[in-house]
Amino acid sequence: MTILDKCPNRADTLSMNIRKLSSITLSLLMCACASPQQAGVQDAKKDFKAGKMQLEVYGLRKRTSPYETYLAKHDIKLKPVAGCVINNQIREHANGYNSTMKQLVNQRMGRDIFKEAEKATQQQ
Repeated sequence: MTILDKCPNRADTLSMNIRKLSSITLSLLMCACASPQQAGVQDAKKDFKAGKMQLEVYGLRKRTSPYETYLAKHDIKLKPVAGCVINNQIREHANGYNSTMKQLVNQRMGRDIFKEAEKATQQQ
């Protein structure tokens, strides 16, 4: 008779921990093999599920733009991820992230809020 036979709950816990570890390992392997764009897509889905509505931006930003102000009224933030100097990984991640986030936000709002923001800021 083993300790697992004496403690059936311990066997369940051990089995659950092994499944969790396998799941985490698989996720890490998938992320390691994913392109920056695929990683951006996954990050956007995760953030949206956590209630974050934001776009990744890079480049010089001196002040808040009218576009950013319009989006902020709808609880959408612009998240700086880099300055003026970027590489392909940053660009591809932002492209995957932003295209996915825009799609998810538009589905939630039932309209294209980003086109609305562009039109509203062009009229100013």
